Amino acid sequence: MLNSLLFESSGLHQLLIDFLGTSAIKILALFGYQYGYDHSLIYLNDEAILEIGTTCDGLSFMILFLSFVLAYPTNNIPGKIIFSVIGIITIHVLNTIRTFLLVLNFTYNTETFEFNHKYTFVLVVYGIILWMWVIWAKKNASKT
Repeated sequence: MLNSLLFESSGLHQLLIDFLGTSAIKILALFGYQYGYDHSLIYLNDEAILEIGTTCDGLSFMILFLSFVLAYPTNNIPGKIIFSVIGIITIHVLNTIRTFLLVLNFTYNTETFEFNHKYTFVLVVYGIILWMWVIWAKKNASKT
């Protein structure tokens, strides 16, 4: 059951993908863009321009972040819970912004899309996760 929920597209991945896709579309709409979303695909004028795959839904970022926070030796259990929730929300917001920007990138400059998808945004997200880890470690360094 847990394996099915975590690792098949019908479970947690699909929930994250749908939430990410609909969130990105809502942000695009705030800026006056008319895109559509249906089951992992973002559309422009009835043409699919971006697919959100299971590797792009942010779950691996969230697991990586949680692994560090939960494994860090501290007795600050309430702090772990609060920081974990804040971190997961932050990662989802970052991933939504990443998706929003990738849609615009693909729409206006397809030549740079692959580079930005594979390197730029991944580096930014990992950098912010590392920064959050540093904050967590410094805050809890004396509480072990």
